[in-house]
Amino acid sequence: MLNLSLDFTQNSSALVSGYLDEGDNPTLAKGGAFGIREGTNVELGNARLFSNIPGSYSITVYSANGGSLKEASGVSGAAIPYTLTLGGKESPARNGSFSFSHSGVSTREGAALKVGLAISRIPAYATRGYYVDNLLFAVAAN
Repeated sequence: MLNLSLDFTQNSSALVSGYLDEGDNPTLAKGGAFGIREGTNVELGNARLFSNIPGSYSITVYSANGGSLKEASGVSGAAIPYTLTLGGKESPARNGSFSFSHSGVSTREGAALKVGLAISRIPAYATRGYYVDNLLFAVAAN
């Protein structure tokens, strides 16, 4: 049995939103969104993984925007790429999803894995505004 639960959403999908501000004093948060800056590492919350499978399994996180935060209004078409972290492991998006490999049986309570994202660079064409992505988390035995 494999079970993955997230403490930052009610189900297996999550809306991620950030705000890009221009100027010398970037906004850290606006309307529940995190501040987007180069070098930003954002902790989304924890995933709790329960496994009674001694072998290996994969956690796949599907991104609606292919691993980028896209400008919410869609006017500019700007996209800011990011990498996803899960339990201290980092994954770039490949074919629109992030993949993490794990193995072994967990404790009865399951293993807590911190989930976050990292933005290393912001494209020059990205303009001020809200940027979003939808993530869907799935776990499967290999």
